[in-house]
Amino acid sequence: MRELRSWHKLQHPHIVQIHGMIIEHKRPGLVMPYYKHGHLMQYLRKNPRVDKLELISQAAAGLEYLHNLVPRAVVHGDIKAANILISDHHQACLTDFGVAEVFGVTGYTRMIRFVAPELLKYSETSFTRASDIWALGMTVLQVSTGKVPFEHIKKHTTVIIHVAQGHLPPRPDEIDDPLWALLQRCWASDPDKRPSISTIAVLLLLMTSQRLTPMGVNDLVDYLEHQLQGISNLHLAVATSNRPASVFPENSREIGNLERKASGHDSLPHSEPTPAAVESRPFCCRWPECGARFTTLSCLQPHELQHWAHWRSEGNGTRSRMKVVPYSGAKA
Repeated sequence: MRELRSWHKLQHPHIVQIHGMIIEHKRPGLVMPYYKHGHLMQYLRKNPRVDKLELISQAAAGLEYLHNLVPRAVVHGDIKAANILISDHHQACLTDFGVAEVFGVTGYTRMIRFVAPELLKYSETSFTRASDIWALGMTVLQVSTGKVPFEHIKKHTTVIIHVAQGHLPPRPDEIDDPLWALLQRCWASDPDKRPSISTIAVLLLLMTSQRLTPMGVNDLVDYLEHQLQGISNLHLAVATSNRPASVFPENSREIGNLERKASGHDSLPHSEPTPAAVESRPFCCRWPECGARFTTLSCLQPHELQHWAHWRSEGNGTRSRMKVVPYSGAKA
């Protein structure tokens, strides 16, 4: 129940909020807002021309919020397109983090194609922020191609062997060079070599408007990882709640009151939380020695672009010979 209480208190524009829990036919279920557009892949099938990279960038912002919570980071543990819902305002929102632990799901069958190799090799290994980064990379691949990772391999057992031996998915035509360079960093075999979500979020936001080179991507990843290492105050908003702490009960008797039989009202969609229910400026600049806050990702983007331009003007990134030119995003 600890995970449920934690999830209930999380508030961010790109995180699905939980309202409570129900028990129906002796099976637990979560009460969450209704998202009529469905998950990311369902939305893309109906809207194939939308900016996929922008939606991924929004999901990354939600993951960054989770990973940078203090005093205790939240590991998602099941990142894939099916766990990214699209709101009424066409925004991507992460859901189902920690659900495997809450409901006792121990197998990897449904998510095996998104699981990091260290989880496949060592059964005692738990989900980590680094394994989330691996899964995010696989999700970008899925969103870009419309196919699950390792789609050419039909059997789950073969996928496990393939990944455990260090094999990566083949490069698809739908992904351009810069994005592929970033994905390769996400899929480093050593979990400690994978970039943090803060670094990835910066790169994804830049890629929605600028054309980078693969070497430019690697230069910027190396720079940000070096600068942001050990910095704890340059993250997205720390979890805040406008509710009293007692709203989500701590003792078992009160928790039992939430475990109610589903009534006719339970089948009705729950409205999304109002804008006033979340932090007024939930997006924080990830560049070192800044920390400026913004209301939306679209407001944050030009600010971080200025940081990037200034960084380059001082001679950084010259090894990669990056060019600032208008860019409409990754290939659809």
